[in-house]
Amino acid sequence: MAYIKQVEAIERTLTLRRRRLEEQSKTPGGRDKMTERQLALLEHGTRAWVEELLALPEGWEYDPGVAWDEIGIDMLVVDEAASFKNLYLPQPREDGGIPKFMGGSGDGSNRAWQLDFRAAMVRRQTGGAGVVLLTATPAKNSPLELYNLIQFIDPTAFYSAGIYDPEQFIDRFIKIELRDVLTSDFKIESASAVTGFRNLDDLRTIIFSKSEFRSAAEVGLQLPRPIVETVTVAMDELQEAKYDKYVREIERILAEPAKPDSGGPSNVIVGLLARLSLVALHSGLDEGTT
Repeated sequence: MAYIKQVEAIERTLTLRRRRLEEQSKTPGGRDKMTERQLALLEHGTRAWVEELLALPEGWEYDPGVAWDEIGIDMLVVDEAASFKNLYLPQPREDGGIPKFMGGSGDGSNRAWQLDFRAAMVRRQTGGAGVVLLTATPAKNSPLELYNLIQFIDPTAFYSAGIYDPEQFIDRFIKIELRDVLTSDFKIESASAVTGFRNLDDLRTIIFSKSEFRSAAEVGLQLPRPIVETVTVAMDELQEAKYDKYVREIERILAEPAKPDSGGPSNVIVGLLARLSLVALHSGLDEGTT
């Protein structure tokens, strides 16, 4: 709790989330759609949100006498740091929800917040240093991942630029424009989308102050030369029949009018597309296993 009170990004983000949850709770069935973490934040505030984050899985117990913030760790090195990139996630915006290509929304992952709390203890032990992240993919799915990874190293890194939370990072550095995009029901519509970065000189200054980038050649790695070969194999009669059946099912779903609150047919279609891939390999792969 002391750490959370020191980091404006967390306080601001939780305030915005609680405000949106209060609005959602007033809609029919709004509370029923909330996660346990969201309900904890809505009903009992920040402390309950933290306790839910730190709760052990059912059946687990803490090791007595072993506490991360008491054993004096002064260096934390995290390989594959992109596995912890979902610390802050984008929140719906007033002008049309979350922009396309910004990544999914939500509360962040337990794994990321657990690392953030532990990194904070190491920085407290060392006076601000001691956290090293290694990754080949610092921002693969969302531009906000750059912001998130630097939070583990120094949550005040963006303060000098007047950026105190992830939404301000988005406003300052992310270019959002109207674009024709594919919706969940496989239709084209005009929507806000991330199309690039802006104020790049300022962004580079902050990122390079905390980061070092090296190519494979610079660190002496010999990367294999890719050789691409395409082998075409004809399907047998049973495969062809199943393939046609699934294609007809997809076409039928796309032709039907969308049902209210159904979330669109995208999940069903994605499942059918996966079965198409399976039967193209073997006629029995879509039938499950025993």
